[in-house]
Amino acid sequence: MEGVGWISAIIIGGLAGWLAGKLMEARYGIFLNIVLGIVGSVVATAILAQFHVQSLADGSVIS
Repeated sequence: MEGVGWISAIIIGGLAGWLAGKLMEARYGIFLNIVLGIVGSVVATAILAQFHVQSLADGSVIS
């Protein structure tokens, strides 16, 4: 897989989940926030890969 890659998507998803939990003052706990972020990033990466959409490291999107 080109573009961001699965490992980067998992790391970014974990950080996004943690940050969203902080911003929304969610009471799920840090672990569940990170897991939800990771699951969201994996699902989004898989869906975008099916449509041949790739996100490059500089933030631009190619199809």
